[in-house]
Order: sequence, then C-alpha cells, then structure tokens
Amino acid sequence: MNNRYYLSIVGLLLLPLFILAYKFTIPAEDAVILYEYAKNLAHTGVISYGGANIPIEGATDFLWMLCIAVLKKVGSTEFFSSLLLNFIGVMILITLVQSGKAKVVVVIALLTSAYFYSSLLGFSAIFFSAVYCWCLHLVLNKKPGLYLSILILCLIRPDGVVWGAGLVLLSFLTVQEKTALKKKWLEFISHLLVPGVVYFLWRAWYFSEWLPLPFLVKASGHRDLFVFWIQSLKAVGIALIPSLLTIFFVQSRRIYLRHLIVFFALPCLFYSVMQLEQNIGNRFLAPMFFGAMLLLSFEKKLIPLVVFAITSTMLSIPTTTATLKDILDSADENTYYISRDLSGFGGKMLVTEAGRLAYYSNWLTHDSWGLNTPKYAHNLIRVSDLQTENYDLIVGHCQLSLLRQKVPEKVYENKTWGNQCEVLISYIQSSNYNVVLVPFLKENASKISLRKLMGLGSYDLARRRYDLYAISPNYKNSIALESLLIQYGGIKYSSSSVSFVRP
Repeated sequence: MNNRYYLSIVGLLLLPLFILAYKFTIPAEDAVILYEYAKNLAHTGVISYGGANIPIEGATDFLWMLCIAVLKKVGSTEFFSSLLLNFIGVMILITLVQSGKAKVVVVIALLTSAYFYSSLLGFSAIFFSAVYCWCLHLVLNKKPGLYLSILILCLIRPDGVVWGAGLVLLSFLTVQEKTALKKKWLEFISHLLVPGVVYFLWRAWYFSEWLPLPFLVKASGHRDLFVFWIQSLKAVGIALIPSLLTIFFVQSRRIYLRHLIVFFALPCLFYSVMQLEQNIGNRFLAPMFFGAMLLLSFEKKLIPLVVFAITSTMLSIPTTTATLKDILDSADENTYYISRDLSGFGGKMLVTEAGRLAYYSNWLTHDSWGLNTPKYAHNLIRVSDLQTENYDLIVGHCQLSLLRQKVPEKVYENKTWGNQCEVLISYIQSSNYNVVLVPFLKENASKISLRKLMGLGSYDLARRRYDLYAISPNYKNSIALESLLIQYGGIKYSSSSVSFVRP
C-alpha cells in the first residue's frame, strides 16, 4: 500500500478518538492557560492574561498560541483548534515513516503512549513532536530548509532551542568540504540565528522580560539532588531508557549511539534541571519518543522499533494510566462549571491554578505562583501584595490543615508552594474572608462525562480533594457567590469544622 492509503486508514482510526475528546473532555488546566492568551490576542490584539491590559508572556508556546488565535478569529474554539493541529501532527509523523510495517508499529506505540492522551487534553505534544521529526528527517537526509524549520520549531515552543541544537550540530558535523561549510554557515546565520535573535529582542521589548515567566518560575527553587530535580530525572528516564535498551538490537550501534548523544543529551540535561510542573503525560519529553521511533524506522529490521515500542509502553504505564484518568475525570471537575458560572458575577480574583478560572470566568485574574503575573514571578507573593490588591475571591489548592491554627504573617526567603499557601491563609484569616471548601470533582458524573458514557465506576477516592475558595467580606456579590459554591458541594468552613479538614 502507498502512503496515501496508510494515512487514510490511520485517519479513520484516530479521528473518532479526537471527536470523542472534543465532545466529552474538558481541556487540561495548563492547556487552558494558553487558550486564555490566544483568546485575548484574538479579541484585543494584545498577548495578555486574565483581563490585564499589558503584554504578559505566560504562554511560552508562541507560534502554537498564534495559530490557535488565528483559528479563533475565523470561528474555531481553542480546544478544537488544538485537536485539529495535533491530528495534522499525527498525519505528518505517519508520513515521515517510510516502511508500512513500521507505520503500524508507530501507530500502536502512539495509542499506548501518554503523549497521545496529553495531546487529547489540549497540549501541543504531538504537533510539536511532528515538527521536530520533520527537522530530524531533513538533517538525516541532508535536505534543504532545515534551519528555517528549526526556527519554526523554536517559535512553537521556546524549548525548541534545546531540541534544535542537536540538529544544528549534526548538520555541521556531516559537512567536510570548505565551500559547503561556508554556505552552511551563511544559511544558518541568515535563516536561523538572525531571525532568532530578532525574535528574542522583540519579545524582550514587548513583554519587558528577558525570559518567559514560566522559565523564571520553573528554574527557581531548591533542587533535591544537587542541581537536578528527582522527579524530573524520572521523567527523563522514562523517555530515554527505551532508546538506550534498543542499542543492542540496531544494525549500526556506533551511528545510533552517536545520534542519541547528539540529539538527546542536551534535552536530557535541560529538563533534569528544570522543575517539570504540569508535565501531564510526560509531554515535555514527547519529541524524544517520536524522534527515536523515526530513527529506528530507518532500520532494515523491525525488531529494534518493536523493542522500543514495548519497553516504552511498559515504562510509561503509570504515566499513561494517570493521563487517562485525567481525561476520564475532566468533565467531572467542578472548576470548569464554577468558572462558567462566575462569568455572571464579575470581579477580581487570585488563583493558584491559573487556567480554567481565568479563561471561562472572564474575571480580572492574577496568578499567585507567578507563571502568568509578572510581579509574582520573581519573588514569593507577600501579604502586603494581597492587601494592596484587595481581591474579591482567592482560590487556592493548598494544604487544608493550615486552617486549623492561626498562621502568622511573615516574609519568606524561599519560593515554595507551601510558603505561598501560608501567605494566602495568613491574609485570608486576618482579613476575615469567608471560606468555602469545594470538592474538586463532582459527587456524581456529569452528562458529558466519558466515565459515564463508558459505564465505568466512580473515580479514585484519592482524587477527591477539596479546594479553598475565600470570598472577601466586602465583595458586593459575596452572598450569591457563597450560595453558588454550596450548590457544587461546597462546605462553609469555620473554626468549629476542624474534623473536616484533612492533613
């Protein structure tokens, strides 16, 4: 069968899954953050967050956001656009794999991977990986357009620089003739370096920050293993180990190992020193998974690719299971429904979870962790900040046991999640905010729930957390808002309800 038939079969197989995701899934919290930026760009022409009238760079996936904003202008919803782009990404990936049997293995590996399901939650994992694999295809086959393609990769996500570095390195290592090398340098400078520097300087001017806010926040904090994060090392290992195990099955171990080092050494180091927050489905490492499969698809025998697919699937079982649970439970998360109802009130709120509440409510919203609010990105939020802003609503995913006792006001040296929560609780207590504890998941599955559609049982009890909603006593709609939260299973908190609070 030719490539067109394979694409038709894969399209018919996967399209229903994308349709089901669109109809029965609520996009993930972190994915919705980017939708907020795309929505604001489409409506106002400003890249911003939470109703702010100044440029803010919390959406680091610039070109991904721009594509979604453009599609928004022509009537597409942000979630539909993200699924459409990821579906196109799948088609690109399948096209790049030449062997028919290898295509089958790649599709099976895709369906058993967490990377696929993170894309169904609205992230750019497959689309970004497809562009990376296109660049990989160009460099391995010494085809033109490499540096322009790498530029596009870097514009889709800023960590494209990390993935693109190895591609650039190999493109120079394979050139020996001086005239060809000079031409290569000129192409690199004109098609990648100069446009990249111009973009970097433009974004620094536009956002008044040298680095994107998420980079500032995720690179901060005290690491738990020298310069590394243990959780990040585990995430890197899940993606890297299958590639290493496959060395014993490839035809030319030296060339394969060289490719692994050149392409993946820098990404492994980079992600190991970054705190990989919201790494749903290990999505940040998706290019390594798809890139390794593309490399192995060039092997004469199918065994290396099969070994990679099996080991990758086995190692990723916990991650894939967790991602599937996120998909199944997404339509039952109260935050989505509360956010939509909040749009009828209007106000100013502070949130620790910065996606759905800002996007669906259209309130003026600040992110206390600083991923989307510049003044909280560099240093931990303080009580004095809260006093100045006088928020109508504060929503926090915090340890509820903090409510058991009076939390004193103090200035913290370290920016940690726990310290952030202590600051919030201290202010809430001293300012007499009315606290309602709202279950994160609905008590009963909603009508659009995939879990209900598939006839599955109730969700895991461990996922039944409660979030803190603190309403200012001065908010004009405080009584109506409190009543709304109670409708969603919220429980009014007082000092006498200590027995409810879990550690």
